[in-house]
Amino acid sequence: MNDKSRTKNSIINVIYSFILQFSKIILVFVNRIIFVKILGATYLGINGIFNNVLGILSLADFGITTAMMYSLYKPLAQKDEKKISQYINYFNKIYNIIAIFVAVLGLMLVPFLKYIINLPTNVEHIYLYYILMLLSTVVSYLFVYQTTLLVADQKQYIPNRYDIIFQYVIFILQVIALVITKNYALYLSINIICTVICNLFKVRKTKEIYPYLQNRKRIEPLEKNDQKEVFSNMSSLFFYKLGSVIQSNTDNILISIFVGTISVGYYSNYNTIITSIVTLITMVFTSIKASLGNFLVEKSKETQLKMFYILEEINFGLICFSAVAFLNLIPDFIEICFGKEYVLSQAVLIATVLNFYTSNIRQTMWAYRETAGLFKRTKFITIITSILNIIFSIILGKYYGLVGIIMATVLSRMLYAWWREPLITFNEYFGVSASTYFKNYIFRFILFVLIAYITMQINSFVRIENLYLSFAAKVVITSIIPTIILFLIALKGEAFKFIRLKIKKKEVQNGK
Repeated sequence: MNDKSRTKNSIINVIYSFILQFSKIILVFVNRIIFVKILGATYLGINGIFNNVLGILSLADFGITTAMMYSLYKPLAQKDEKKISQYINYFNKIYNIIAIFVAVLGLMLVPFLKYIINLPTNVEHIYLYYILMLLSTVVSYLFVYQTTLLVADQKQYIPNRYDIIFQYVIFILQVIALVITKNYALYLSINIICTVICNLFKVRKTKEIYPYLQNRKRIEPLEKNDQKEVFSNMSSLFFYKLGSVIQSNTDNILISIFVGTISVGYYSNYNTIITSIVTLITMVFTSIKASLGNFLVEKSKETQLKMFYILEEINFGLICFSAVAFLNLIPDFIEICFGKEYVLSQAVLIATVLNFYTSNIRQTMWAYRETAGLFKRTKFITIITSILNIIFSIILGKYYGLVGIIMATVLSRMLYAWWREPLITFNEYFGVSASTYFKNYIFRFILFVLIAYITMQINSFVRIENLYLSFAAKVVITSIIPTIILFLIALKGEAFKFIRLKIKKKEVQNGK
């Protein structure tokens, strides 16, 4: 694939990803506000804790989605329809097994829920709610194997179209259900039914684009060597999956145990805001991942390294701006949407933003890890980090509560994953020293702290009694200050030169 087609596909995917995520952010918060007003903090906490428990069950997929994409890059580039069909058949069987396994394991967890849920009063039908959320998780595995083909083939914008439409449908129906019936079970059921219908549309479209999939059942099974390679990749990716799930899903469980399930609901408001932006940023990298995989196959290590640093600059800009915005805007935003009683301490806010920054500043590293197959060499890193996380969370959670549990995640990440993965990536893949990467990381972290401090100091001069006007003023300040500083720094960076070169090439082509 040439650079022009690769860039075009990446841009289209990013545009649709932004539309999808922007819509989701708006709808999630409006839905959440209505949810809290009607059902209250207790159900918000239940929703949060069950999502985390079921998030642990996602371990059952063994990282197969990433392994599937990695396996499909080569046959898609070679237009090998037979091999693609073989992979699809093979992954179909695996996903069906995973769906059954998740269902059984999820049901086995029911007797243990009472040890995790920590509520001042009993809630009726709480196990029914868990079963419905479990069902939603199970059915999602029945369709992934075909839609992932679109993503691997740089056509992620196609499933995103359906997601954009159906998220509005789900939002409207759920709000109607809440307002009229105040029934949480119906609220959950609507999500299940609409998700299934949405996925059926995606599958039908996939078969239209790849008509040879209609006859894939007649093709002989995937060769044993290919199956072994898939399992080798899955086994490596499983360790990443295990570490990632432990780090991202155990915090709320520990918060529920040490602090209380309702506190999970309060903290989940903060997490929802941050997760929405994280998903947006991640979707940018997911959208370019297929193009990056194609790029790494065709380009030299020197060119790959240059692109790595370009993506690093872009990622830092996104992460820094977002983190500064979180520090300055989240408390007022929470108060406006949910009420002052839902605003947590400044210490919790700072810990949460540090958790966001130290994790997502490595988006480029993750993208290269998955597209270049580096997960085979770095598979134990997240396991060690997650073990440290649990140990620190229990210790710090006991003495410092919510802040301690959040900071435990930051501490465990910085003590091991922060330096170990870059060493392997640079020394063994790029064949160069990682010193430049570490220097850039430290410089950028200091820069982030300075930008955050300057912005917070300027915002501290805002003395407007009206909460809405005060928030609007802070939004303007928080938008302008980081943007100006980051733009001035970016003018001297490789990313700006790269983008400017692309624009000049486009102008020359249009001139012709």
